Amino acid sequence: MELVPEFAALLQPFAQAMTTPTLESLATLMAGWVLASGRTVTRMILAAGDSADKHFSSYHRVFSAARWSLDRVGLAVFDLIEPWIDGDVLLALDDTLARKRGLKIFGCGMHHDPLISTRSKAVMNWGHSWVVLGVIVELPFRPGHYYCLPILFRLYLNKAKANQHRRVYRTRPELAVQMLDTLCSHRKNRRFHAVADSAYGGQSVLNGSVRQVAHI
Repeated sequence: MELVPEFAALLQPFAQAMTTPTLESLATLMAGWVLASGRTVTRMILAAGDSADKHFSSYHRVFSAARWSLDRVGLAVFDLIEPWIDGDVLLALDDTLARKRGLKIFGCGMHHDPLISTRSKAVMNWGHSWVVLGVIVELPFRPGHYYCLPILFRLYLNKAKANQHRRVYRTRPELAVQMLDTLCSHRKNRRFHAVADSAYGGQSVLNGSVRQVAHI
């Protein structure tokens, strides 16, 4: 199986974020992702067929050990989205829980699970808490419908986990400000509007955001 030229060209912006071997593995996985019945790395490898000519562990290492920049990949995704954006860029900020199993997974902890919690009962679950920055955009093939496409991510570590892994503790709002600064520095000529719930409406965000963010 070979990538069609248009799809191969779509992946070229990611070349600045990773090494050439990693980009080649990513291209194979993305081809398999389009055709795979399930979104696991193993199913992507199987769906890629003969084009997956490396050992299967090479493709798993793309996400576990390969050297590439998550921020650069996210900014490359923004560059692909930007032609569809007129005027100010509308952003969405929120955190999400990715449930996990196993006590030795890096960064896991007990976090509030909003999907199964109610007003009268708060439920905690074990997993990763990710702070996510997404771009809200109207895609040309479906006018009148808006999608939030995630571009930047930060893994939240509570104080105990931050101390355990010798990391500087950052609150979720502080991680949000980091991502806003990263995006604004990437596009200094653009103006942004960020939409978030009350958890991100405190002074740490409002005072820490750059001037390009018109409203949070």
